[in-house]
Amino acid sequence: WLLPLLLRCRGGVYFKSSCFAIPGAILSLMLVRIDHYLPNLRFDTGIMELNQSVLWSATTAVLLMMVGFRTKQGYSRFWEGTGLLHQMKGEWF
Repeated sequence: WLLPLLLRCRGGVYFKSSCFAIPGAILSLMLVRIDHYLPNLRFDTGIMELNQSVLWSATTAVLLMMVGFRTKQGYSRFWEGTGLLHQMKGEWF
């Protein structure tokens, strides 16, 4: 009874998280297999020339954009709710 409850399509956390986790796992397995069959591919394409500061900067930029978008969405929801609350208060009095 617990497994169908956890894996249900509507409202289930595991189903939604697996929609993101399974493609990521498949991609990582494909990259490991490619690296196994073509060991010099990373050196030939220049991926190994990236240093830690470039990777750190790219990751930070993506995370900042995501946090900024979420903050903007929350801020707009707050002000929409505040406006509706003032409108409702104006109709009561």
